[in-house]
Amino acid sequence: MNRRGFTLVELLTTMAVIGLLASIAMQSALAQNTVAIKKKAKLHQALVDEGESVKQRPEQRGTDAMTPFQNDVDGKLLEILSAK
Repeated sequence: MNRRGFTLVELLTTMAVIGLLASIAMQSALAQNTVAIKKKAKLHQALVDEGESVKQRPEQRGTDAMTPFQNDVDGKLLEILSAK
């Protein structure tokens, strides 16, 4: 028997397997995107909060208030990003 090409069942099975693998990959990619968006939102909120505290006058912040340049923004951002 001289066989040329693939049968319909073989093609449909291959397409089903590829579709299954693609759906699994898409779910993983969407989950990672969601995590990234949440971390980015936390980062932006930390920057907004920091900016609001810098806008306040020193007498509103208290006597031990630091100048904006003395704040450890990088340390705070690192804490936010490392916390899940």
